[in-house]
Amino acid sequence: MRPVFLVTPALVYLVVLCFIPDVIMLALSVFEYRDGVIYPGFTFEHYVGFLTDSFYLNILLRTLYLAFGVGVLTVLIGYPVAYFLVRGRSRFKGLVLMLVLMPLLASVVVRTFGWLVLLEPQGLVNQLLDVVGLGPVTLIRNYTGVFIGLVHVYLPYSILSIMASLSTVHPSLELAAQNLGAGRVAAFRRVTLPLTLPGMVTGFALTFALVLSAYATPRILGGRTVHTTATQIYDQMLFLLNWPLAGAIAVIVLVISLVVLWVTSRVQGKLVIA
Repeated sequence: MRPVFLVTPALVYLVVLCFIPDVIMLALSVFEYRDGVIYPGFTFEHYVGFLTDSFYLNILLRTLYLAFGVGVLTVLIGYPVAYFLVRGRSRFKGLVLMLVLMPLLASVVVRTFGWLVLLEPQGLVNQLLDVVGLGPVTLIRNYTGVFIGLVHVYLPYSILSIMASLSTVHPSLELAAQNLGAGRVAAFRRVTLPLTLPGMVTGFALTFALVLSAYATPRILGGRTVHTTATQIYDQMLFLLNWPLAGAIAVIVLVISLVVLWVTSRVQGKLVIA
C-alpha cells in the first residue's frame, strides 16, 4: 500500500469538514449586507467596521485578555500537577490522573452548568465565602465566573501538554546537576524547567486558541451581560441575520489563532534548539 493512501481519509476529513467551510466563511465575509439582505459582491466593510467600532473592538480585546489570562493560569496550575504525575511516587498518582482526565469525559455544557450551580448567589462557593466573612460575591453573569469556568474546562489540556514535555526529561539529568553541587531547587530551575518550556508554550497556545473560540462557557456563565467573539458571532448569525459580519469576525478569530500558534511554534522550536 502506498503511503499516500494512509493519509487520504484524514485529508478528505480536513478538506470536507474544515477547508471547504472555511472557504465558504471567507467568501461570505466579503459579501455586501444591506437592509437585512445579503448580496454577492466584494467588500471589506465588515472587517473595517468590526476593527474600528469601539463596541466590537472592546469585545475582541476582552476576549484576548480572557484567553491570555486563562492560558497563563492553566500553565501555572498545571505544571505542579503534571510534575507530580510524572515524577511523583505517591500511590495516589492514579487517582489524581483520573481526576485530571475525568472532566474530559463530560461535555463542556455539563461541566459549565456544574459551575453555574456552584457559583450562583446561594451556591457552595458563596456559602463558603460567607462562612469566612468574604461573601456573598457575584460570580455569575460577569467575566469572573466565565474566567473560573474556562480555567476548569481547559486545564487538562495544559496538564497533558506539560506531562508530555516532562516525560522527555530523564530524571538522571537532575541527579547529575545535584552531583555537581546544585541543590534540588537549583537543579529544577536550571535543568528541568528550561527543558520543559516547550510543553508550557504548547499548553498555553492550545488553551489560548480554544478559549478564543469558546462559546458554551461564556454564554452559560456570562449570560447576556458578557460578550466574547464567539457569542457575538452567534448573535450576528441567529438574531441579527448579518452573516457577512459574523463571517468576518470568525475569519479574524481564525487568523489570530493561527498567528498565535505560528509564533508559539517558532518560540518552541528555538527553545528546543537552545
